[in-house]
Amino acid sequence: MATHTITQVYEAAAKLADAKDNPISELPSYQFLLEAKEGDIGVKTLAAQNIPRFFHLFPSLSEKALNAQLDLCEDDELQIRLHAIRGLAQLCQESPTHVRRMACVLCQLLTTAKIELQVVKQAFRLLFNIDSKACYSAIFEQIADTQDDLRANNIEYFFGQVDIKGGRSLQEMEKDAELQTVIVEGTKKLVLDNLVNLNQLALCLRLLSRLPAVKNDPTFVPTMSKVFSTRAHLDAEFQPADSEAIKNYCQCLAMGVKTLKLANMGDFVVHFATKILPVLDSVGEADRTGILKQIIKCSSAFSSELAHQVFPQYFEFFKEHLLLDEKAGAEELFQLECYTILFHNIAAKSRSTVKNTCGLFLKSGQPTDYVTEDIGAVKDDLVERFKASMAMLAKLKAIKKKETEVALKVDAKEKEDKKQKGNAINLATQVEESIHTFNSCLRH
Repeated sequence: MATHTITQVYEAAAKLADAKDNPISELPSYQFLLEAKEGDIGVKTLAAQNIPRFFHLFPSLSEKALNAQLDLCEDDELQIRLHAIRGLAQLCQESPTHVRRMACVLCQLLTTAKIELQVVKQAFRLLFNIDSKACYSAIFEQIADTQDDLRANNIEYFFGQVDIKGGRSLQEMEKDAELQTVIVEGTKKLVLDNLVNLNQLALCLRLLSRLPAVKNDPTFVPTMSKVFSTRAHLDAEFQPADSEAIKNYCQCLAMGVKTLKLANMGDFVVHFATKILPVLDSVGEADRTGILKQIIKCSSAFSSELAHQVFPQYFEFFKEHLLLDEKAGAEELFQLECYTILFHNIAAKSRSTVKNTCGLFLKSGQPTDYVTEDIGAVKDDLVERFKASMAMLAKLKAIKKKETEVALKVDAKEKEDKKQKGNAINLATQVEESIHTFNSCLRH
């Protein structure tokens, strides 16, 4: 109001400070402060500072006071907004029941400019010290209800607060059962309602896996495994030309293996064997390479049950791709290398199925080593195909050796070069091991 002056605001604040033992006698003075939100810059600034200061003394005016403070948070003047935002935390110090509501307001201010954002985060820290459960509840509420840009800011702030690597907040959660429940339920909702991207999903799982309430929940891993399967659209028909879907499949598999372990990602491997393999030749070179690299990374950790399940499909594919033209290029040779390593890794975990499917003898020490079906023709066919491909593998080995020798001469100080040399040596070694295994098997 036009009649409000800085002097009058100071006088009203002084009366309120002197009347703490009988605050109701100065109810008009507090009402005067609330009306001061309509004054000039100086008057509004003092109102933003003093409304929170005496807020707890007048519960009958709490709603009116909150609205006045929120109006000041939206003022055109930065100075007024900064004081008003600080006041949101201050008014909760004596009135903690308002923490969640004020935290919701601060969540909506996380997109503000740098100076203002610093004040928002300072106010948030004060609220966390008062009632962290209410603050986390407010953050989850705002993530669920806000638009994409604001949601992203709230998610980022949430992960900054929980400190997944083991900071104070995480330790606090591990000790406080009620807080842990709020975090677990809120984080699960982010995941199950598809409110986070793939990288954020991995962070959610890393957080949840640290909490005792989740560690003791037998339904957690199967539920989260299903989330990755849904994200990768495993129920849909595989489209060889859809690069985005293929990239998403590879990313989901990699993230799932990293956070849930391979034993819980069997659906991805079965999908590869039943839906991708039959049309793998139709997939573009770059996408095909991405799929093969990801599957190979996982194949050495296949469970025996999974290997037995997918070997028959993979054997038929592998058998058809053993034969190569003498003019095969580097890309085709690389794929043959991948197919050979993958066959080796799957076969090592499914010995009895290998013996009964294609006649290769992988000694396991079990009685079934000496029991076999009459599949000599299948084995003979595989032997011929394998021998025809040996020259190609030898050629590939020579190429890899030459590439490695060249790499050793090129800027050995560069970290990336060292990584590439290591990969080249590792791939060549795996091929050599696979060939050695084949030769051993074919002699039986």
